[in-house]
Amino acid sequence: MEKNAQEVSSTDESCSSKEDTANTEEGKCDKNLEEYFGELKESVCMEEEKKTTKDIEVTVFLFINPLSGLRKGKVLLERCSSHEVFEDLGQVYLINIRDNRSKELGIKQLKDYLSTSCNNIYVFIAGGDGSFISIFDELLNKGVDPLRVVFGILPFGTGNDLAQVTGWGAYSKDIMKSTTSDTLINFMSELKNAEVSPINIWEVEVECANTNDIYYIDDFNNKRKENSTGNKLLKRHMINYFSVGEDASIGFGFEKHRTSSTFWNEFYYGWEGFKKLCKDYLTPTKVSKIISTFSKTSNEQELNIINFGNDYTEHFSSILFLNIGSFMGGRSKPWSSTKKVMNASKEFHRESYNDDQLEVLTFSSTFRISLETIMNGNAKRITQDGGPFKLKFKRENITTHIEIDGEFYKIINPLEINIKLASSPTINVAIKKQS
Repeated sequence: MEKNAQEVSSTDESCSSKEDTANTEEGKCDKNLEEYFGELKESVCMEEEKKTTKDIEVTVFLFINPLSGLRKGKVLLERCSSHEVFEDLGQVYLINIRDNRSKELGIKQLKDYLSTSCNNIYVFIAGGDGSFISIFDELLNKGVDPLRVVFGILPFGTGNDLAQVTGWGAYSKDIMKSTTSDTLINFMSELKNAEVSPINIWEVEVECANTNDIYYIDDFNNKRKENSTGNKLLKRHMINYFSVGEDASIGFGFEKHRTSSTFWNEFYYGWEGFKKLCKDYLTPTKVSKIISTFSKTSNEQELNIINFGNDYTEHFSSILFLNIGSFMGGRSKPWSSTKKVMNASKEFHRESYNDDQLEVLTFSSTFRISLETIMNGNAKRITQDGGPFKLKFKRENITTHIEIDGEFYKIINPLEINIKLASSPTINVAIKKQS
């Protein structure tokens, strides 16, 4: 039963998960927590006296997807009240994003806080990378200013690439403690010592020839099936990565069979990969054969990066746009691990999630994509640039797949895809300090 959002509880019941450790990739942190919120308070609340971090109560709006990953978010929702207060640490509002009433109330409370309070306000998502960007888009649509809060993500999804990059772990067991109270207390303690870093936000726009040409996997009533968006345009923000081709096709097939079991999820993902390997061996699927041009816009001029004409011979199965260094649930570091380049004369530098640039790579075959999960270094670098980028497709009856931050789509008769920095190109994220 959902409890009132103002109720205070100190529930202390057991969870089954234990703490573990996971490798993380630390992002560049430009400001610590006290410096960031000091500047925010000075600009927004000039009339208030400055306080130290310890004096400021932290408020966290924790948006939880109970169906993500191993569904540990459901445990938090069942064993905690919707409002938990911890002395000297702050308060947490727990919001079920699968419950429209809970979500709407949570967003309203967040907007009320932003209009009346200058306290440290965080928006955390306990779910996968797709849950993060979905909530981010919804908050923007509801008029929440993303620059007024610090965002974060807890690894309650399947891949959890962003959670790994920001130091919060690879699995829900990295967060869950022996009791739900201990879980939240530990999280709030770590948050108090966290640092703040900017991270770029990008926009992806996909245009197809007809309505009903864009499909996603719907899990309504726990039945996973293809469903049309009912639109020929798809617009989403992107913070991790975007890809076109066979890696997204494998992910789309896996989404049809996703379960709450790690074993079966890995089995189905491997099975989809095996099917694509067999298909690729018999009838190779090359995304480079369905794209006409890959270009960028500079000074209002469209400059070709690759022209896939009839004489083009270096074909590949997937093209990948990276904003962060982690891919495939942290199993791949495709940019830093590869030495292969398409243009030997071009110089590249290490990837960064706040340099206003994307790293663009390709995988030559489904085999190379599968091998990347075991041994890195199979991708080939194309470019490192700020775009805006455009992919134009050949005008013929084609079907391919795309991935945007862990969300997979099937697209039929695509015309073009545009990728650019968002109008507000950065948000601030909480980076967990590593012991």
